[in-house]
Amino acid sequence: MSLLTGCFTCLFPSVNSLNDLSSSNLTLQHPEDFNDQSEIRLLQGFRIAHLNVNRLLNKLDYVKEFVNKHSIDILTLSQTWLTPDIMDDEVTLQGFSLARKDRVSLVKSCGGGVMIFCSRRHTFCG
Repeated sequence: MSLLTGCFTCLFPSVNSLNDLSSSNLTLQHPEDFNDQSEIRLLQGFRIAHLNVNRLLNKLDYVKEFVNKHSIDILTLSQTWLTPDIMDDEVTLQGFSLARKDRVSLVKSCGGGVMIFCSRRHTFCG
């Protein structure tokens, strides 16, 4: 099993603002942090990753590219900032099932929210 964790800003520092979201700027930083000698543990090639995305809608293309580049089987996201009026179809990854828990707060207008994507290649994720 492989385990990748990281902060979106740390992995993609070229995305300095919400207006700077060109996928041509996408580069994974610190790849040495994600090798067999550090925190990645291999068990039959199963890969799990977690990203703190700090507003998913503006970074969905980057998340999709990250999942494809690293052949992720299960992806968890925190700080999605999604609200119940955003439909699952708007944030889905092709070939993945998803479950999400949006933050519903009368006091705070942004922040919070978690999501998990599970590849449909695995029968337990169907």
